[in-house]
Amino acid sequence: RMERIDGSRPTPKEAINRGFAMATGDVIGWLNAKNVLLGKSLFTVAEIFSTNKEVSWITGLNAVIDDEYKVVRVVIGGRKTKYDFWTGRWNIIQQESTFWRKKLWDDAGGGLDMKFEWSFDTALWCKFFRIADLYEIDTVFGAYNEIRGVSLSGDEPQLHKKQNEAILTAFYKTASSKEKL
Repeated sequence: RMERIDGSRPTPKEAINRGFAMATGDVIGWLNAKNVLLGKSLFTVAEIFSTNKEVSWITGLNAVIDDEYKVVRVVIGGRKTKYDFWTGRWNIIQQESTFWRKKLWDDAGGGLDMKFEWSFDTALWCKFFRIADLYEIDTVFGAYNEIRGVSLSGDEPQLHKKQNEAILTAFYKTASSKEKL
């Protein structure tokens, strides 16, 4: 079930947290303005979670759309394990193509970290990695619109990259010895 949330919300993080607090389903994810889910992708997501009870979160291939909403690039390959993620040898985990069980969200604290201006999804992935393995699915679920002016990370890639690196460094430093093995 999808529901549009209208009203006062000073930041996207607050709107996302508000929406997830209202969520009653078993599997959740979010889609930012101007980004898209591909046709029937939610059916695939539902099938994966309903037939694989051990799976807590998944991500698909990274895809980019143009100003006419046509897929113009799909990134195939790139590692997304917690070890690669924390040590900088990683590929972006595209938020539009990532879904997780509500229980994982709750176990990770039940909210996006409000102190991160741009990379709050990166901070969330680090929390998830501490709890469960990420399953990569060789399909495109959603696509990111990288047109300037559509999103902050599209407008300021160096600022976004710098904050990602700071988050990853902080999470790696606080990882246990067992997690670093």
